[in-house]
Amino acid sequence: MTFNSNNKSDRNANKLFWVLVFISVFMISARLTPTIQAMKYLAYSILSPTIKFTSDSFTGTNNLIFNILNIIKVNQENIKLKKQILDLSDQLKDYQSLIDDNTRLRQLLELPQKNNSTTVFANVIIREPSQWFQWMIINKGSKDGIKKDSPVIAIVNNSQYCAFGRIVEVFKSTSKVALLTNSLSSIPVQIKNSQIDCLADGYNSQYLKLNYIPQSVDLKIGDEIITSQLNSSFDKGLDIGKIVKISKINAGEYSDVSVMPYSQMERVYEVVVLVPNEVN
Repeated sequence: MTFNSNNKSDRNANKLFWVLVFISVFMISARLTPTIQAMKYLAYSILSPTIKFTSDSFTGTNNLIFNILNIIKVNQENIKLKKQILDLSDQLKDYQSLIDDNTRLRQLLELPQKNNSTTVFANVIIREPSQWFQWMIINKGSKDGIKKDSPVIAIVNNSQYCAFGRIVEVFKSTSKVALLTNSLSSIPVQIKNSQIDCLADGYNSQYLKLNYIPQSVDLKIGDEIITSQLNSSFDKGLDIGKIVKISKINAGEYSDVSVMPYSQMERVYEVVVLVPNEVN
């Protein structure tokens, strides 16, 4: 039964095909009378949407593929540009780092030399967190001419020289520096605005404590502390720090005056050791 039905459908399709062929041949070969023209226009109107849709579909597909390729190309260019930007950013950071290093070294070279001393440049290589305010190790030693008790100077704020410590142990290639904030450190200093001498002691903290201050001195927060001419290690007038805390007892005597050393306000990586020249 199914086989007969299929045969019947095939025969109907064949008949329809030949009818359409006949109509097409007739319309092509027939004279263009008004009736024939009307029939041609009707057939075109029926078939035109299908033809247009097919044409538009191919055109739209081509445009879609073209747009996708453009998006891929633009994305690849963006990735390439981002990589170039990152590379340039890294180069700029390296360049800025070199500028900073050169600036610090140039300032160290311009450091006025103490009479009868030789300047030795060194890098800080070890500074233990547990002894941050007490010691540090530099990469210069006896083979570089470093001597015990030589004063050590650092640069802060890219231009300011400040007292930092002194050499307490010397090895062949390294040396140990006791910082001003070490409890073993005590140096004569001067209150800059009053020209008064006193003593600055270390307490294994970030601050120095001022002692033996005359009662007549009027101290203020922010007063600068510099090295005194009574100091045997550093030249007079070398910056040390600023007063950040002042306490007074009833009798007018100062009980607690704290100084923040400039060397504790930022990291120190390079220092200068002033090595005394041997006297012949």
